[in-house]
Amino acid sequence: MLKNFRPELVIEVFNKRFKLYWKMISMSHINSPGRPPISAEVTAVIKKMYLENIKIGGLRIYMNLKYLGFKVSLSTVYRKLREIKKNYPDQQSQHWKTFLYNSKTVAMDFLTVSIEISRDVFREMFIFIIIEHGQRKVLHYNCTTNPSQEWVIQQFRNTFNDTHSYEYMVHDRDATFMHRVKDVLPQFGLASSPTAPRSPWQNAFVESFNGTLRRELFKHIIFKDEFHLRSALSEYIDFYNHSRMHSGLMDSPVGMEHYAKPPPKNILKNLRSTPVLNGLHHVYSWKDAA
Repeated sequence: MLKNFRPELVIEVFNKRFKLYWKMISMSHINSPGRPPISAEVTAVIKKMYLENIKIGGLRIYMNLKYLGFKVSLSTVYRKLREIKKNYPDQQSQHWKTFLYNSKTVAMDFLTVSIEISRDVFREMFIFIIIEHGQRKVLHYNCTTNPSQEWVIQQFRNTFNDTHSYEYMVHDRDATFMHRVKDVLPQFGLASSPTAPRSPWQNAFVESFNGTLRRELFKHIIFKDEFHLRSALSEYIDFYNHSRMHSGLMDSPVGMEHYAKPPPKNILKNLRSTPVLNGLHHVYSWKDAA
């Protein structure tokens, strides 16, 4: 017997025991409970949020669920969203460029939108935006058909008081923002910070908001007159500042008080879905919350 006892036999026995050891560990993982399954009601809430909103991704749905008190992981939301998207049109969110966080900086810019005055007669409206970098909050907006330097300076008077804490104003080199507008900024306690030529990414926050306006508002409404445009802008910017979840903040710009947990039963029945802009977007809350 000792004659057949070789070192190779010892190694072979060791390898068999080693494989058996890892097989037992693998089997224990398979039989373990693992991640708790997501309930059908939570899946229904995810589906509801996805279908009711024009442009919403997994991260925003996850933040809304977290706000409503659901204990669900981001990976689970993405997994369920992939299952839902198999039966419904894809609504992939675009990636936005980010910018250095600076709570003492504001930015301004113009964007344009056309309104239909009558059949085959259109007018271009210039929308002026001032947004802060710290919380991405829209501080001021207005629209005009004839943007001038005097008009822009009046917007500063309507926005900034003597007690504001901002230090810098980021803007591009549009002719309206240079010369007199640039020179008058110190009177409002702001230093001009123009971007380099043809470098919109240097004013990323306001450019991102302009893109959000186009994707979530302008692409879905035909404006009949200036009053219609102003009314829609007012409703959307109030939604943006107070209720729309921002991926960089994991909250809305103004900030929302999150729920500790969802109700124990009848989740869909107790979920209040408040339409914004006649259902273009929605805000979610619990009906029985004070």
